[in-house]
Amino acid sequence: MSARGLAREAGVTPSTVLHVVSGNRFDMTSTNADKLRAAMARLAAATHSDFGDIEHKIHEKP
Repeated sequence: MSARGLAREAGVTPSTVLHVVSGNRFDMTSTNADKLRAAMARLAAATHSDFGDIEHKIHEKP
């Protein structure tokens, strides 16, 4: 799954996803974090994929 695909599924910008994955984003709004979590859950259920690394970064604090 590409960052663009995840962003499309979540309804956020691709740059938001890329910044989370790269570790450059720590100030994400809770709305965007909720959207990403929900999208990852939907996609994981559909594809049995593991999004653990991204999920961990969403919960990280600086």
